[in-house]
Amino acid sequence: MISALRDADPAVRMSAGWALAGVDHPTITAPLTALLNDVDEQVRVEAATILLRARSPGVVEQLLDMLDDAPMGVRVPIAEILGMSGDSRAVPALQQMLANDEERLRYQAVTALGLLALPGPEQELAAILKDPACHANLRARAAAALGKIAGAVEPGTEGSDPDPRQILKALEVAVPDHNSAVAMAALTALTENMAPQAAVAFLVELLGGGSDVAAATPGEAAEEAETASDSAPPASAAPADRPIPESLRELVGAHSAQSSTLASILTAPPKGRSPEGPGTPAAVLAPAHSVQILAAALLGQRAKTGSVAVPALIRALECGDARLSRESLAALGRIGDLQAVEPVLQCLDTGDEDIRLAAIDALAGIGKRWGTPMLNAALSALLDDAQATVRERAVRALAETGGELAAQHLPRMLADEDRSVCRWAMTGLTPAMACPELSGQLLGNLFRFSADLRHDAAATLRRLNDSDSTTELLDILQDTEREAVHWICIDALGEIHRAPTGVAAG
Repeated sequence: MISALRDADPAVRMSAGWALAGVDHPTITAPLTALLNDVDEQVRVEAATILLRARSPGVVEQLLDMLDDAPMGVRVPIAEILGMSGDSRAVPALQQMLANDEERLRYQAVTALGLLALPGPEQELAAILKDPACHANLRARAAAALGKIAGAVEPGTEGSDPDPRQILKALEVAVPDHNSAVAMAALTALTENMAPQAAVAFLVELLGGGSDVAAATPGEAAEEAETASDSAPPASAAPADRPIPESLRELVGAHSAQSSTLASILTAPPKGRSPEGPGTPAAVLAPAHSVQILAAALLGQRAKTGSVAVPALIRALECGDARLSRESLAALGRIGDLQAVEPVLQCLDTGDEDIRLAAIDALAGIGKRWGTPMLNAALSALLDDAQATVRERAVRALAETGGELAAQHLPRMLADEDRSVCRWAMTGLTPAMACPELSGQLLGNLFRFSADLRHDAAATLRRLNDSDSTTELLDILQDTEREAVHWICIDALGEIHRAPTGVAAG
């Protein structure tokens, strides 16, 4: 096998290297190390990966030496490998890559620094994060890397280098960014550096924060908050005087509403926002701030049933902003708290189709945890909705939830006039539901709509182990008056009786 490392074919050399990687013998390291000087750059990269995983001594030094005159095609994968090394000696080399004009190399260097989570590159990463000229994916990855570095610093360390407060400040400033991917990455990194309960409380505060602050640059956000302070009536406390929530105070330290972007969002008084309620027209409500939408999305990932996030998300359903309503519904569906059922049901009465669809998804999410008569009745009623997209989403919810309700209603949806509804109904059928009537409905779908639906119907018959359908199809093949559909029967029989994938015929 060692001789194969010298084969003329680079693919053979790489395969031999990976084969030898699993051999625990001291004589293996030297020939593998020799591949680091191979004439083929891909072989060199593969050799470095193999040696690093084997924790061979001196690999990091050799990788750093290779960077001096390596072409871009080699430098990019070397950066990736250095990120997996866990070696602090890789940090300076990766920092230098951040100043390179090649976007691929910068992206891989940022990713590697995030994997290392070691001090040193905080300023460069923060500069990338706040630079709108950089690609959004690069900025988002920089936010994630900063969060990892901040999380690796011992909490409460005085005079630590890096100072986690400065890192968190850089992330905080990026939360109101115009680009949602950058903003979400920054907010995610912030909350990952908080205790779970504190993170949820913090996101709840953001969700209910002033929605009039422009989602522009941090300077504009602070300026907006300052303007609101100057124009506020004497009876109202100015933003700088209003208390910052405890969860945010711990994060931003002594920053005021003017110097802290998130603090300004939370403490700015609502400007011209009408009282909200279920009957308030959407036109008179101010649009939600993008930070609120991001907070709702993260609450769906972080909060659990019984959390303070649930009533906050329910209140957000009444804000009149379609984007925030949809994100809040998605979060409530992920959390699966029963107290959200009735407010979610009210969203089904809106004229906004997207909100109705989001409400159905939320009901499905709650239904996976709980089955209530109210929830079941709502899903059943939606099966007769005039909009095909609503019926489809309701059928999907039933198919994913399963149980007696699915067994009761999915078979009748096989006769729906919309093919997508039929297709989703078939996905939810189980062998326990099999019966002659169901077999007849599936056979009927073999001769409806398109070839795709016929294939799905035949696959469903096979999944249900429906032997009656085979007899019926063979009978049709004997009927000379139905020759026009014989080919459909033959295709269906082939699908129903095909051997499972990976099983040899005969």
